[in-house]
Amino acid sequence: EITLATSDTKPDDPLVDEAKRLNISVLRGSESEVISRLCKAIESFQDQTILKVNGNYPLFDPHLAEDLISEHIGGDYEFSYNEHLEGTLYGTGCEIIKKDILLKLNNEKLTPEQREAGTLYFHQNEFKFKVNKSGYINPRPHYKVCFDTEKDLKLIEYIFKHLHSPYTKEIIDLFDDNSILAESNRFNSSQETGIEKLHLFPE
Repeated sequence: EITLATSDTKPDDPLVDEAKRLNISVLRGSESEVISRLCKAIESFQDQTILKVNGNYPLFDPHLAEDLISEHIGGDYEFSYNEHLEGTLYGTGCEIIKKDILLKLNNEKLTPEQREAGTLYFHQNEFKFKVNKSGYINPRPHYKVCFDTEKDLKLIEYIFKHLHSPYTKEIIDLFDDNSILAESNRFNSSQETGIEKLHLFPE
């Protein structure tokens, strides 16, 4: 089951229109209350395993997600993720959370930043949970393929145009063979970035 959990602001209306066209259920809520939006979206889910993919990840890698799901369920983890310094490319990863753990988190006294950044609390308090921080065999922590800016969009369009299978390994090969392309959107902590990104990529 797929649910789009997006904000109730006007700029997100086109996302809602597209979700309806694709027959995907939609739940809208406060832009600054990501935790609440996620919880409302999953309350009616029968499954206990929730896969969270950021909406600005058009290059999300479903193959790596499948591996992560197997690890998560097989190891009976509460929270799993594969996007970090030793993990997959920034913009291709995902997170997996046990439904009851996420619902409990919504009732905790969280900071505004933790509520807005979604799963930030889990990253900041990994010692409180059974966490699987899944790595990638060939990490490239400075490569960035998420969609935040117009420059990101141009790079993503280039990737889709030049790769028949735009998955993690293929993207890494493309960037490794083209240093100028890789440097065009290199992840740099001096760029304006959110608190969750800084936590995942401290360099």
